[in-house]
Amino acid sequence: MRGPQHHPSVGRRILDMSLTWLIVGAMIGAIGGLRTGRLIELASGVLGGMIVLPIAGVLLGLIGGDAKGSVVGAVGGLMSCWLAKPTGGISIDAVSVEVVVIFGALAGATCVLYLRFVRSSYGILFRAAFQLVDRTLALCGAPALAEYFGATNERTRNPAHRNSRLGRRRVQRTQPWNAGRG
Repeated sequence: MRGPQHHPSVGRRILDMSLTWLIVGAMIGAIGGLRTGRLIELASGVLGGMIVLPIAGVLLGLIGGDAKGSVVGAVGGLMSCWLAKPTGGISIDAVSVEVVVIFGALAGATCVLYLRFVRSSYGILFRAAFQLVDRTLALCGAPALAEYFGATNERTRNPAHRNSRLGRRRVQRTQPWNAGRG
């Protein structure tokens, strides 16, 4: 059994993502600067990458991106480019490697967000469909089949739950404000 999940604050996520993308920017700049092999181009490439890519990190941190996923995606993109050389016999140029590494880092940062969105949207759709089927079966007089879908509300079927604390509170909320006052 897992303990409570720790969700970092927005400021912490932005800091983590901007630092992660600072490192990714330095790596991208180094890859671009190694084309000619001159030190000045290497330093300017690293500096340029470190200036531009943390902006993407801040934006990804704002939408809830994953810093670990960015690192895994960037390393995966870099490894796939390095593995393409010996296996395919094709030498990949530095610009293509930069694009693949950035795309991998973006995909890694947003993959968890996408999966959460899909799970929540399909969860809402399936829950609504099950409730519709459940209520239809209950109206048609098939409560045994309606229980199979599990969307029926126990508090509405069982009189013992109507008198529970939550049931009384719900009844109190549905009554007019001045009911019971003389």
